[in-house]
Amino acid sequence: MDVVVGKILNDLRLLKNNKTTISAICQRIFYYIQDYLSGKHSDDDILKISCHVADMIEYNLKKLEKECKLEDMEVKDLFKLVNEIIHESKIV
Repeated sequence: MDVVVGKILNDLRLLKNNKTTISAICQRIFYYIQDYLSGKHSDDDILKISCHVADMIEYNLKKLEKECKLEDMEVKDLFKLVNEIIHESKIV
């Protein structure tokens, strides 16, 4: 999971520097989680879990963006939010 965490942190830095979008980050998170879960769950479960986590992250980030809170948040705060969503999904 450490590799996934590092990739997500880098993606959030790119988001804060306006080098990527929320949708692009969530798509990459979908694939990071699929890769992490491969061999640990059935293909159907991997797809469901990956979709759910990526959708929840996208929902929360877009909500923050809509409320104009995203721009005021630091990368560490965004990472904490994403990390909480991942841990709540019980994949780690």
